[in-house]
Parts: sequence; C-alpha cells; structure tokens
Amino acid sequence: MNGFKNARTHLISGLVFVILFAHLPVIYTLFYHNLTNAPKAIDGEINLRNNSPARTIVLDGEWEFYWKSFISNDRYSSCR
Repeated sequence: MNGFKNARTHLISGLVFVILFAHLPVIYTLFYHNLTNAPKAIDGEINLRNNSPARTIVLDGEWEFYWKSFISNDRYSSCR
C-alpha cells in the first residue's frame, strides 16, 4: 500500500513537471518583449530609432500582409 502511494505521488509529480516544462516556450514567448526590451509593432508600425543595425528584430505584433501590393500610409488609412 505504501509503495503504491509513493508511485502515485511520483507519477503526479512527474506529470506536473512535464506539463510545466512543456509550457516554458509558451511562457517565454508571452514575455519575450518584456525580457529582451525588443520593440513591438503597434498598428503596423515599429520604432527602430534606438536599435543598432546589428541587432536582430523579431517582427511580431499587429501586422497585415497584402500579397504583391505596397500600401503607403495614405492608402492604408483609406482602406480601413
């Protein structure tokens, strides 16, 4: 009986560990910008004035993609 309790405790502890370990990339992704001070796109614009050219930029945030077309600020505001 005591061996069964220990096995059950180890199994539950192992499952909790695996679930938490599997979600580490998700947690890192959620807090990426806060951890790295990376710029974030807001309304399709990203401020790169304070970044060095050698730094890698992650392009996540609010973006819209239009295949084979360039939309300037004037055309974009009229599309919405």
